[in-house]
Amino acid sequence: MLHTHTHTHTHTHELTYTLLLYARAKYNNNRLNTQESLRNFCVENYAKKDSNINLRKDVTFFRGVLFINSIYNNLYRLNWTDEISGTFYSSYWIDKSAPDLVRKAAFDADRQTFTISYVGSQTVSSGKTSLRGVTSKENMIKKVCTRAIDEAIVQLQRNYDEFKVKTPLIAVSPITASIGRKEGITENSKFEVLEKQEDANGRTSYTRVGVIKPVRGKIWDNRYLSDADGFAGADLGATEFAKVSGGDFYQGLLIREIK
Repeated sequence: MLHTHTHTHTHTHELTYTLLLYARAKYNNNRLNTQESLRNFCVENYAKKDSNINLRKDVTFFRGVLFINSIYNNLYRLNWTDEISGTFYSSYWIDKSAPDLVRKAAFDADRQTFTISYVGSQTVSSGKTSLRGVTSKENMIKKVCTRAIDEAIVQLQRNYDEFKVKTPLIAVSPITASIGRKEGITENSKFEVLEKQEDANGRTSYTRVGVIKPVRGKIWDNRYLSDADGFAGADLGATEFAKVSGGDFYQGLLIREIK
């Protein structure tokens, strides 16, 4: 679940991938010298479920590289009303200090109260991912998939306003926030600064009080394993911003990307 302050969202991922195998191999006493012959060898023999290839015996050197061709991401919104909220807190809410197994079982059995609505979808291509910092096939797959999913989420945030993440300013001298390249920030990004307002009925709204933009060279690279890639900004811990407009900001104001 992802909380964007005004809504709670969830999303699903459908990944389509191609596994390209490169090897220096000897099979049936025939040495495979070209990349094309190696590729054909792997596809025709290793990639098939009924393959008789003995990797320990027949392949003297093996490396697998995973490329995600595309990722199809579906975005859903949790349907939430005052009535549903009342049911949740009166019948299902459990305090961490006092676990209630009966309430938990009742919540798990409820298949009607809590529903979701489809918001939209996004398809992205991940391209090639650097394998720096990868020490195993498991790490390789995790890195490529994580980078692809992060990119899909960024595109969903740009295409659906209700999914745009609001994040607080953690400092104002300099202006910084815990957001970075994983969320799609570039030197051309701009963010509105929002102040929370509450009316007499308890309804909340957000008012723009300024605009900020990232400082060149001060964008946090918080993508998975960015430090292993040696990317600039991987060690910053937060992104620094410059004020474009607005008055005095204070810690805790929310920011949201604008076009």
